Amino acid sequence: MSRILIVEDDVIIAEELESILTSAGYPVIKTLYSAEEAPGYAEKLMPALILMDILFPGGMDGITAARIIKRDLDIPIMFFTGSSGLEQVERAKDLDPVGYVVKPFHEAQVISNVRLAFHQIKIKKALQMVHDQLQEANDRLEERVSEKTVHLEEANTALRVLLRKRDQDKVAFEERILTNVKLLIEPHLESLKNSGLGPSESGLLSLMESGLKEIVSPFSQRLTSKYVGLTPGELEVAYLVKEGKRTKDIAAVLNLSDKTIEDYRKQLRSKLGIKNQGINLRTYLLTLQ
Repeated sequence: MSRILIVEDDVIIAEELESILTSAGYPVIKTLYSAEEAPGYAEKLMPALILMDILFPGGMDGITAARIIKRDLDIPIMFFTGSSGLEQVERAKDLDPVGYVVKPFHEAQVISNVRLAFHQIKIKKALQMVHDQLQEANDRLEERVSEKTVHLEEANTALRVLLRKRDQDKVAFEERILTNVKLLIEPHLESLKNSGLGPSESGLLSLMESGLKEIVSPFSQRLTSKYVGLTPGELEVAYLVKEGKRTKDIAAVLNLSDKTIEDYRKQLRSKLGIKNQGINLRTYLLTLQ
């Protein structure tokens, strides 16, 4: 509702303004004759518009009162003043008034200015509403983007963990295959070679050995790259150490002496750079994933 508060020290001018506004359909809820009263009544009555004179004899002027109202209540204000108060208008620019009326004024001038003021107020409210809606939509969008970002980061983290685990499992699987071939199959192939097989059986055995090497060759190349410079014998011992085999067990599997296996262990520690460092060989080998 377009309720108006008038603040004017001249009783005749105040009554004339009230008559003009009321006749034009703009209800005047209160007329005040001093600027000091304006902030209190503005807070109490919450008018849609305040018509504020600038100059008052002594005490607070209209601009000071308007500044308090604008700061605390943000109620639109229209200033009116005589020609002697025009130089004061510069002080009021930062208050963003909705208009000025210079005394002496005409009825049409007052009505047109008030009508324009309410039109500005309506536009300002609509723009503020749109701004608030856009801000709310932007906040919701940012919140959703933030949630999606968190979910994506969590998904990416989980995926990285799964991929890392897959790679680790793949390496462990390849090592297991290679170790089993070297420990469970190759010794028997050697035994068969030395068992007096005929030409036909020897040929089949040779084909079997070649095929087996073809199968495990990619694994062997990838795994050996982690132990740069290791000989096949050292590599075999390294695999068995990683499996938790003791020197005595490794010697039995490879048909070598305990001293030879101990020499292999020393060579491994030296080539892996952990000689005389008090680091457990098996523990170190298990870290080479």
